[in-house]
Amino acid sequence: MTLKMNDAKKQPFPLPPGWKWARLGDYLTDLQLGIACGDKSLTEGVPHLRMNNISAKGEIDLSLLWRISVSADDLKHYRLLPGDILFNNTNSVELVGKTALFNIGEGDFIYSNHLTRIRTRYNELRPGWLALYLRFLWGRRYFERVADRWAGQSAVRDDILKSLPILIPTPVQQDMIISRFDAQMTKVQRMRQAAERQLEATRAMPGALLHQVFRYKEGDTLPPSWRWARLRDVVSDSIEQCNPANRFEDVFTYIDISSVDNVSKRIVSPQVLHAPEAPSRARQIVRTNDVLVATTRPNLNAVALVSSELDGQICSTGFCVLRAFREELARYIFAYVQSPPFVRAVSALVQGALYPAITDDDVKDCWMSLPPPNEQRTIVARLESQMSVIQHIRQAAECQMEAINALPGALLREVFGGFEPPTGSKPTGGYPSDEE
Repeated sequence: MTLKMNDAKKQPFPLPPGWKWARLGDYLTDLQLGIACGDKSLTEGVPHLRMNNISAKGEIDLSLLWRISVSADDLKHYRLLPGDILFNNTNSVELVGKTALFNIGEGDFIYSNHLTRIRTRYNELRPGWLALYLRFLWGRRYFERVADRWAGQSAVRDDILKSLPILIPTPVQQDMIISRFDAQMTKVQRMRQAAERQLEATRAMPGALLHQVFRYKEGDTLPPSWRWARLRDVVSDSIEQCNPANRFEDVFTYIDISSVDNVSKRIVSPQVLHAPEAPSRARQIVRTNDVLVATTRPNLNAVALVSSELDGQICSTGFCVLRAFREELARYIFAYVQSPPFVRAVSALVQGALYPAITDDDVKDCWMSLPPPNEQRTIVARLESQMSVIQHIRQAAECQMEAINALPGALLREVFGGFEPPTGSKPTGGYPSDEE
């Protein structure tokens, strides 16, 4: 059925020749929810695609693939075929409506009841075109508006999908647009892979740089005037403890492990809490230039240097606080706890452990090659200058990656011109209207 607009003023843009408005349900041969399951396995049964198997990029993601046992009848009923569209009908509000085109030609695959299989009248509506259109609507947050919501979840009903207004070009136009879009996406994928390699290289730079500084191993001969020292020998053995409710009249700033960015090695998101509501782990008073080392999952290397703005605030007991006796020593220690030798040493302590955590003593028992104070200052100044350059390179690479990741959405918007999805919570009745 061809559709027309209720009001000419509502027409989003003049339709190109051969294009028309229609309701999706009039161009479908199948709209089928998947099969729920109880027992699942990573090794036995038929692959069972779920919410996580549709990526935000509109691709089938098999990085985590569950399998289930099904009867022959169920396998026949729910088997996926190349050209099927998978629509994520139930998910969180921001993820409901994710869509991917299934094009795996080998093996049997079925799908969960949180997905809907869509098959089109191919001669009139190409699956690739519909997949692009649904991805476009998802990117414009259309399905957030039309979904039913409850307790943090949302669902798009079959009747909503069937009444969905859809733009349909001629089959020849659909094929041309799909082909052009796929070619553009191939270029985007190459750009993304190149950017990922560049980003990975920038992330490896700090470790390579620090390895050169802290290249000595226990037993190696150190340069003249250098010495070996355990961390506990060069830091304070007393860190003030308090209950924030007894120290602060109103609010305080709390640093927990999630506050630390383990890539930039900075405190990026401390929390402001009311003192009476302080968590039980909020006990350690920090000072300017304290070095914080997270003792949970030490392989992630969540370390940071406390800035003057956070002097006198509180950090979690999940940190080992290293308080050096001089500023240049504090900055040298901060460099050391980022180095590959330190990360390897503390990570080795939790191998095979059920709970990957170390103690403050484990951190303080680590040995460090220690130059005299004047060389510490020189080394730290050079490292900080080089790290600043690396940070700028990494930020540029991250900006490039963000721009590349935004390209698919931009390409979809180009395909659909100035069209904006209908507004309102349930725009299923009159946009556009059925032609008499």
